[in-house]
Amino acid sequence: MRAIYFCLLFLFSFASSAYAQVDINTATETELTKLNGVGPATAAKIVAFRDLNGPFKTCDELRKVKGIGPKKLESITPDCITGEGQPTTNPGIKTPTTPVQKSSGNGVDINAASLKELESLNGVGPSTAKKIVEFREKNGLFKTCDDLRKVKGIGPKKMEQIKPQCKVVLPSEK
Repeated sequence: MRAIYFCLLFLFSFASSAYAQVDINTATETELTKLNGVGPATAAKIVAFRDLNGPFKTCDELRKVKGIGPKKLESITPDCITGEGQPTTNPGIKTPTTPVQKSSGNGVDINAASLKELESLNGVGPSTAKKIVEFREKNGLFKTCDDLRKVKGIGPKKMEQIKPQCKVVLPSEK
């Protein structure tokens, strides 16, 4: 009987450590790769997004990270947490297919962003980032995020992806 008890105890401790949840607000890139479907590249994007936008309120917010779609999010959420005792998702809320609008204080300043920073925006790859920088250099600073529509290749659909993470900071007039 004692052997069975120890055997069960061992199996339980192994199972609980194998399925340990990962706090996406404090995990390192290496720890994030323990989540199902998250490799080194996605882990780096999660950390970069978190550094830029602050902590995630729910695991559903991972959908805002470039490269995480509904299917990948579904495989991540069982082992995802956002802090001690906090739920991993908002019950009854469907995962959005497009990012939620952020306040104007967060996001990427399209007037100062580097190519790499522009690429962190949803829907913006290397080619689009280059076009944004070239447009900015040729035409001056953007006055609003909607001005990105003037950049060749940014249509209404792409603008909807970019806008929630976009901000414009203009130099103060003296």
